[in-house]
Amino acid sequence: MSGIKFNPERLSDIPPEYIWSKLNLVDPDTLIDIGTGTGLFSVQFLKLLEVGKGRIFACDISDVMLSWIEENLCLEYPGITPVKMKENAVPLDSGIADLVFMINLHHELENPVEM
Repeated sequence: MSGIKFNPERLSDIPPEYIWSKLNLVDPDTLIDIGTGTGLFSVQFLKLLEVGKGRIFACDISDVMLSWIEENLCLEYPGITPVKMKENAVPLDSGIADLVFMINLHHELENPVEM
């Protein structure tokens, strides 16, 4: 899994701070990142949450991606929890999060309407 890494250019193409500023969330503490991949945006949004308060469920269908997150991010960012999901279902309770987000994912889905 050593070939997997963040692509920092994505942060200039889609600036997390800009997205965050447009959301106008009031005291959010739990987010769900659908299609997290390497957790790039999970890490960035976690940094924008109140220090020590944030929790992000990093969801993906790929065991490889979730293992990479577990091995490379969870120790440094304990607020990130990898979650195995199906393409059309996230195994988390309704209402658990203040925000559910997908970035550059919708076009990858076989049945985007089901999501």
